[in-house]
Amino acid sequence: MAQYTRDTLIRDVLNSAEGSVTVFERYGLACPMCLAADMETLGSVAGMHDISVDGLITDLNALHDDHSEVEA
Repeated sequence: MAQYTRDTLIRDVLNSAEGSVTVFERYGLACPMCLAADMETLGSVAGMHDISVDGLITDLNALHDDHSEVEA
């Protein structure tokens, strides 16, 4: 499975990762409600909101790791 990067669009994350809304909320981000989600990347939203892009990406990528462990 592909890993998210700072260049990944928020909308792509929301459409591909179950549980991503919870991760965004944990960081204080209302990405699912934001009209810019179709155009903003993880890197840009982290910069705008002064949060760790590396932490956000790690937590979002962990959703795939958790999901694949359940399937195994």
